[in-house]
Formats: sequence, structure tokens, C-alpha cells
Amino acid sequence: MLLFAIFALSPVNIAACSGKDKPGDSPSPENQGNGADAANANEQEAEPEDYFEARKRIADNLPEQDFGGQDIKIMMHDAYTHFVLAEEIFGEVVNDAVYEANLAVSERFGANLKCVEENEVTMINVMKKTVQSGDDTYHIAFGHDLLTPPLSFEGYFANYYDMEYLDFDKPWWNKSAVEDFTILNQCYVTVSSMSYMGIARARVLLLNEDKMRDLGLKLPYDEVIDGKWTVEKLILITKDTYRDLNGDGVANDDDFYGYLSENECYGYLDNFDIAIMGQNSEGLVELSLKVDKMTALVDKLADWFGTTNDARMAGSNNLRCVEFAEGKSLFQRGQLFEALNALLGSDINYGILPMPKYDDNQKDYITSSGEFVMVVPSTIVGEELTRLSIIVEAMSAEGYKKIFPAYFKIALQTKYFDNQSIQMLDIINEGRKPSFSFVYDSGIGMVYALNNMLNTKPPSRDFVSFFEKRENQILKQIDKINSAFEKMQP
Repeated sequence: MLLFAIFALSPVNIAACSGKDKPGDSPSPENQGNGADAANANEQEAEPEDYFEARKRIADNLPEQDFGGQDIKIMMHDAYTHFVLAEEIFGEVVNDAVYEANLAVSERFGANLKCVEENEVTMINVMKKTVQSGDDTYHIAFGHDLLTPPLSFEGYFANYYDMEYLDFDKPWWNKSAVEDFTILNQCYVTVSSMSYMGIARARVLLLNEDKMRDLGLKLPYDEVIDGKWTVEKLILITKDTYRDLNGDGVANDDDFYGYLSENECYGYLDNFDIAIMGQNSEGLVELSLKVDKMTALVDKLADWFGTTNDARMAGSNNLRCVEFAEGKSLFQRGQLFEALNALLGSDINYGILPMPKYDDNQKDYITSSGEFVMVVPSTIVGEELTRLSIIVEAMSAEGYKKIFPAYFKIALQTKYFDNQSIQMLDIINEGRKPSFSFVYDSGIGMVYALNNMLNTKPPSRDFVSFFEKRENQILKQIDKINSAFEKMQP
């Protein structure tokens, strides 16, 4: 039986945070998540006991530099500071790894890492004002993955390729993100191992092993390993699993479902390898949506959610996690950190799976995540930008060497999951792939197409009409992106 014993962790930072005090800070299992080790898990060590040392041996090749006690201000969402900064050691493995990573950078370069706290909306205003006024409110920021990237069109962020000491060939950079977010040799938003948000906020699929056995169903781990885990098989497993537990004849929160999901459909298109936009041979953005594939997916999911009670999409991600922990579903899709929080004290036997592929033709499992993107203000230029690149690279490297292993190899794999689920976690981590189409959607609404269509009663099936109404808007957005990057081209 797998039982969660999550340590109580509260958001902390390396120095006193500026901004608002947060009343009633509560324990957060997000502190167990180190995300931005990114989908670079291709360097699998042969011997598990060498895993930690192998990471430490990778040199960052940074020069000596004395910042003379300069404050490096890192702006964070006020609920997520702990993903990057910690102000003290208190005996919890991930928090202490964050602290040690911060300390290593501070002592090596004589820099003070300080936190600037905002929420995801006010942060956007601060990003603008910092550049407009030319002040130094922040040096590095982690902004909302949908709200932040459009500011790059207006010149608010530095080009990562202008930061001399960043080495994107190192494993602490998410190569998929760097490549996908690069247009005409420009990259203004990305992710790295500086933050551990990516895996903590990964959308995963939890399964109730007890209920699977009670219903005489085979656990799908072997199918995942064989690359045969598809959405069709998920739907088939959940067939006829709905139970009206309270006997009121109405499908509601009190009943048992085959599949539970939040009502946003966040990242479903990524999971099923459906991209709205891509790049052509000239490196410019183009419309790449496969309408036939999207139409078939809408039909498939509309049948599942609309014609049966086996699958339910409603409410918040956290509520669905709580219901799963109460034994009210066979499968539940949710963010990893919220699932861990909900499962605290639960006595169910559970496992973890990647989201399925669209079909057998999809090459890899793809993991979507609510990871915030990292940016640097465009007002930092010249020698100052060069110096800052040392800190960005060093913090990313220390996160890779200290923070991600503490979370992924110790907190998750030795405390919270059995051997079968550890194998699934490796697949989930390897599949993390930030989405260009998502971060540059900028109000078009295509990334929430499934949400808009499946949340009607009955679900809408006419994706062609849905797309045609938005096609001109998508093309205008593509023109805007290309024009902005051409104008800013070095």
C-alpha cells in the first residue's frame, strides 16, 4: 500500500521577499517538485548509485566573477517562490537542496539572490514598467506561460542568444523549449533547471489500482512501456465504470467515474501531439493544424464525455484530485503537486501514468505542464547582460545538480512511488515538452478549443466551423509573430 507522507513546506526564499506578506501560508507539496530539469532525461546513467555524482561532474565552464554583493532580483509569483529560492535549511530534502543550490551560486560569485513577489497579473505590469522606466525592479522573472510571452513582441525581453555564457547544449536547458521558442535566432522565453516547476506542475494520469483489480481490469503499465498506451485504450478501460453511489439518478460529485478531469482541458492538444502553429523551412511561423486529426479527436472525446457518464470533466483540478483520493474514480488527470497534496492521508493503492498517445502512430508520450517561463528585461544590455548570463547559467546548473535529483530521485522515487510507477515517472519526465502554440496563443483561444467545445451540453462536434471562425485571427497572430521577430532580428 502506498501512503503519502508529504512534508509540510511553505514558500521561502534566499533573502527577505519584497512585496506583500501572504496571510496564512500553508504547507505546499509543490515544494517537492523540481520541474525545469526539462525533457533532457536522455542521459540515463547505467548505475543508479552514480546518478548524483554524474550530474555533479558536468562542468558549467563559467569564468570567475565577483559581483561584490550585488543584489540579483528574481521576480516570482507569490505562491511559487519556493520553486527557485529558499532562505533556510529545515531538514526537508527538496527545500534544503534549493537552499544549497542558491548558496553555492551566492558564495561562488558574491551575489545576493533576492525575491520580488507579485501575482501572475501584476507581474505583467511590472515587466512593462521596468523597461518603460529603465529601472532595475527585476533581473530575472518567471511569468505565466500564456500571459508573459506576448510581451516579447513589444521588445520587453532580452534575447537569450545575446547572453554570452548560456550554453544550451548543457543538460540543464530544456532543448525542446529552446528550439521551439527560437525564431530567426531569437529566443525571449524559455525554461531551465533553475526552477523545479515543470515536473511538479506536470499533468499526469493517476489510477486507482484497487478499483482496477475489483473490476477485473488489467493495469496498463506494460502497454505504456510498449508504446501502446492510447486514448482509445483509456476510453475502453473506463467503459461502463460509472456508479450512481448516492442513488439519486443524477451524475454528480458523490458518484464514481471511470475518468475525472478539470474542465479546462489544459494541455490535451500537447498530449496528443496537435500543434496549432509550427515553423517552416525558413524558420518562420506557419499554421500547422491538422484539421482532420483534430476533428476526429473532438468526436472521440465528445462521445466519451457527452454520451456516457464514464468520464466527467468539471470543476477545478484540485477538486478532482480530492475526489480521486476519496476513491471516486478509476483515473484522474491532474497536476502532480496537487495530486500529492490530495493524497496526503489517503489509504488507496494508486499508480501514475503518462497521458496516453493519440494513436499508435504518435512517436512519444508528451507531457504538458503549467511551468512558468523565464525572462530577462531588455533594459539589461552589454556587460551587465553578460554578467547576468553567468548567474542564470550557474543557477540552472546548480538546479540540475542539486534540486532536480533531490525531488525526482529522493522525494518522489524513494518516498512516494513504487518501482512500477518510478518507471512511469521517467517516461513522464522525458516527455515534458513546452508548447509554442500554447505560449503564443495570445487570446486566440485555440489552445482551449476542446474546453470550449466539450463543456457545452451536449458537447459540440463541429470543429470545422469552430476553426473557420478563428482561422483569420490565427493567421493574423502568425503574421504578428513573424513581423515582430523579423523587426527584432539581429
